[in-house]
Amino acid sequence: MLPWAEAADSRLLWILFLTLLFLAIWVGSFKADPQLEKRKQGERPMVAFEMAGSPEESKKLLDSWKEKDENAYEKFRIALMWDFVFIFLYPASTAVACFIATRFLSARGIVDYRYGLALMVLQLLAAILDVTENLSLLRILRGPIENPWPQIAKWCAIPKFIIVGAGMLYALLGGLIWIVTRFKVGRV
Repeated sequence: MLPWAEAADSRLLWILFLTLLFLAIWVGSFKADPQLEKRKQGERPMVAFEMAGSPEESKKLLDSWKEKDENAYEKFRIALMWDFVFIFLYPASTAVACFIATRFLSARGIVDYRYGLALMVLQLLAAILDVTENLSLLRILRGPIENPWPQIAKWCAIPKFIIVGAGMLYALLGGLIWIVTRFKVGRV
């Protein structure tokens, strides 16, 4: 039996998860991408900025946005400041979701709790990578745009997205298995 056997059934845990999720979505809507003028539907300028990977590509991207919106640099800066708030919320909500899924999956012998525990701890690494990425992007915005800042941003963004994606996938898998088992039990 796990040391946290009763925690996943706790309303307090669900309230914590839903509160963190709501706050992450709310703050994420401010930070998701800079509110740039003449932005096309589906365009993700912040992700493109994070993944530029070279001084030339970063400059090209920022210059193209500056042509469309004279306040582009400031809007990127503001989005990055919101991202620092977001960094406290998304790893916490993902870790709590992993905790809930881990409790359910391990109690039924579906997945060993150590996998979920590893994903919970990795969310802290994702936050550290995100902070490093943001500091690199702020350095690029301050100028001059030079090595190694675009590379650091890109190579922090890639594992960050993988770690957060893995945590979300694990939590969703746990939720899906919970739903399936609830319906199976209900039919018997």
